[in-house]
Amino acid sequence: MDFAFVCGHCGSEVTVWGKPKGFWTELYEVPDEWNCYYCDGLNYTPPPPWEPA
Repeated sequence: MDFAFVCGHCGSEVTVWGKPKGFWTELYEVPDEWNCYYCDGLNYTPPPPWEPA
């Protein structure tokens, strides 16, 4: 499932893929850090709940 996050550097909305955790389809893992597609700024994943993209 994809989740939408906002870049802390440029304010763009970035989609990050969440990997299902085991058999639980309502629990997902996303990377702790990710780079913005637009400005390549390093961002950190906020605590859940996350907004699906």
